Amino acid sequence: DISPLVTTPLISLTLHQTRVENLQPLATLRTLQRLHIGETPVKDLTPIASLPLTRLVFTPSTVEKGADLIRQIPTMQQLGVEFEDDMNTLMPPAIFWERYDKGEFNGKASPSAEPAPSPK
Repeated sequence: DISPLVTTPLISLTLHQTRVENLQPLATLRTLQRLHIGETPVKDLTPIASLPLTRLVFTPSTVEKGADLIRQIPTMQQLGVEFEDDMNTLMPPAIFWERYDKGEFNGKASPSAEPAPSPK
């Protein structure tokens, strides 16, 4: 339960490999800039779509809703599917979303990245 965090002026939050599923309590954290929710059961990114995030690490294969909204965050500088201090695995948004659209992070291409059927 992350609801106690709602009153804190967090700038960075790591929930990596936790059982957190619901990000709704974070929706009002206007100071939050960096969020690591990789390897969590989070399915909905909608609650964090209006935050001034500059970095987000998440697991695309578990996300069912809100990725399109995250794509539109104007303050975003880095995205990734993992974050290791000793490896540079974060990417600029343009590169991340290009790879995301190709399905590199979840084993399947997103609908917008699928090629049109060839005429017969």
